[in-house]
Amino acid sequence: MIEAAHERAIERVLEWIEDAMAVIRYRWDGIHRVRPTGGLVAARFRHCEARSGMPLPHDDVLLTRKGQRPDGLWGSIPTTALHENTVAASAPYDELVAVEVCEALGLVTEPRTVTPGRRPVMEIAGVPHELIRRSARRSDWIAVCSAELEREYVTAVDDDGEPQFLPVVTERARARPNGIAAKMTSPPK
Repeated sequence: MIEAAHERAIERVLEWIEDAMAVIRYRWDGIHRVRPTGGLVAARFRHCEARSGMPLPHDDVLLTRKGQRPDGLWGSIPTTALHENTVAASAPYDELVAVEVCEALGLVTEPRTVTPGRRPVMEIAGVPHELIRRSARRSDWIAVCSAELEREYVTAVDDDGEPQFLPVVTERARARPNGIAAKMTSPPK
């Protein structure tokens, strides 16, 4: 049942991406914009575990950046919008799967604050937080690495070689060390 919900959610999200972001620009400075006539071409790869070896059934979806125009020629789909909306595409997937599974099993979701000051995440009510933490070790690695990178970022040295702390890092500036930490802590494929 969960796998069927997963399949339907992927299909719906791919339809949303086609409708919202798949545009072929052509001519001088991309003044003409059309939707690919046959939709997007995607390849899906099923995996059953995370790189860490923990169970994590998921699909990786690879989208081509080429699409067919109405005149039969092929053109490029700018990847900027696709890249910028990766998280926006995963949110409806998560919601669709959660709603379908919870309705089928008579469960409910509840919000849980993961990071203070940020939007809460929805989780199945009644699942102990410790059980969730046990399977989320990589987020701990990222947090430790990111904190170290942030410490290096905000620490400067004065003319005498003494540490001097700069102002607190903004949320926007914090995204960079978090991204670097995610790459640094990622186990090899």
